[in-house]
Amino acid sequence: MSMFFKKKWFLFVFFYFLLFHQLIGQTNVKMESKVADFKNNYSNYFTNDELINGSIYLFPDKKINGNPFLYDLWQNADIFIHGKTYPNVYMNYDIVNNDVIIQIPSTNGIKKIIDVNDFQVDSFLVGNTVFVNTLTLNKHINVNKNLFYVERITKGKYPIFKKYTKELRRNYNSANNPYGKFSELKEDLLMLTNNNLIEVNRKSEFLECFSKSNRKEIKQFLKKNNIKFRNSSSSELIILMEYCQSKISN
Repeated sequence: MSMFFKKKWFLFVFFYFLLFHQLIGQTNVKMESKVADFKNNYSNYFTNDELINGSIYLFPDKKINGNPFLYDLWQNADIFIHGKTYPNVYMNYDIVNNDVIIQIPSTNGIKKIIDVNDFQVDSFLVGNTVFVNTLTLNKHINVNKNLFYVERITKGKYPIFKKYTKELRRNYNSANNPYGKFSELKEDLLMLTNNNLIEVNRKSEFLECFSKSNRKEIKQFLKKNNIKFRNSSSSELIILMEYCQSKISN
């Protein structure tokens, strides 16, 4: 290579890296400015890094009929993260995508909706109802790696939970719902046994969680107290499980 071309090559490389360095510097300045703006606008919450550790929540298309949420209105709740309590947080639960979302107010009046990092949320409390993260129920629990939240009905040796679900149905050929619709809310009872969450919507499914020698006693208790298991209320389930824990030995 001649000396002329060597000089041209050197100058090309020199100016390329100079321009690249300036672009990186400008990008970093812009990013730092955006971060600073976020901190200033959300200063009241930014100290709670755990609470806002997530991503911006993307709402579904408004053309879709219905919504993916457990609640029609935002709820005032306490969120528990790594043993800490974050009280009076406006939140909702997207049960289609299993996302806990929260409102973060800013100094300029604009609200951000944050999808909280589900792997760090232990539970949340709405009124007197506690929802727990399935990953926190038992370190050995087998949930097929599906993370979701369940309402805790009872504690103890035979804990009962309620799972809420909805589905997005893509009814593109439907005249009423050309963009699809979210299904009605569905409830399923789950029982934690042998480190597995077992669906127990039917009495037969519930009884199978116990040894054969105990099933007769449970049936008699249900009959004596006029408890229709499939349609049992939370208070009836609490009474039933208190009996199971005090009288039944597996």
